[in-house]
Amino acid sequence: MKKLFLFILFGNNLFLQAMDFDINDVQYRRAVADDAEALLQLVNEHAIHDSDKIVIVPKNFRESTLESAVSKERLFVAQYNKHLIGYKKLFLVHDASERREIIEDECRCTGFPADAAYVDDAGQIITSISDKTDLISHDYTYIYNGADFTQKPFRNRGINKALTDAALFSIKNELKDLSIKTVVMLYGLTKANAGNLLIDGRTRSILKSFTSFVRSLPTNTSESCPIMVARHHAFMPTFDPKSEKCIPLPDDKSIPGYGYAMTCVLKK
Repeated sequence: MKKLFLFILFGNNLFLQAMDFDINDVQYRRAVADDAEALLQLVNEHAIHDSDKIVIVPKNFRESTLESAVSKERLFVAQYNKHLIGYKKLFLVHDASERREIIEDECRCTGFPADAAYVDDAGQIITSISDKTDLISHDYTYIYNGADFTQKPFRNRGINKALTDAALFSIKNELKDLSIKTVVMLYGLTKANAGNLLIDGRTRSILKSFTSFVRSLPTNTSESCPIMVARHHAFMPTFDPKSEKCIPLPDDKSIPGYGYAMTCVLKK
């Protein structure tokens, strides 16, 4: 049992509350309609301070955006002591136009990547790739690994990875088509969160989650699945918090980053 000091704000007064925190007491689940108000509070009071690392839409659109994501079953939450302490957006991309928008406009995973390689389970490079990457195919199964946030007092305790793993396990139940052959995970990172190398920064944790996920699929019978990882120069969708339109700022006013695609061809 570890002791964690939390700062809780009540009105204009700040109280220091000491409480026992056990990582095993955190619950991970898909968000439901009753979570919408708590999610909005989490974004407006906490996540907003990380707007240089995660996508935060303008204030006038946050409630409707969250409600839409919840209704589409695309949000997952970490809950501790009846309080939401983190969230993760992750979902299967079924719609072809949405898939193309994520690949081309958001992650910008087209053309020649900044760097790409086949890697093993440990993230070690097997073979570097210098060709263009074609990620659009009706035969592929696509997962969008979107924005996530964990409150500061709970960070560096594996909560985000556990939340990602729980979300992947949940969507696995949606994969009823046993003809799945190729799985692609799409996500974006700011350069600060990406690190200098292809397998660096947040990608190390994401690769571990993705590898465990594809290994668990019924159409995969191999203990070792080489993963192709490609990252392209991109920009995190950045918004003016006071804007009356939910349109990202131009590139010269946005935060530089990378769009990633992890691809695994399942082995039978």
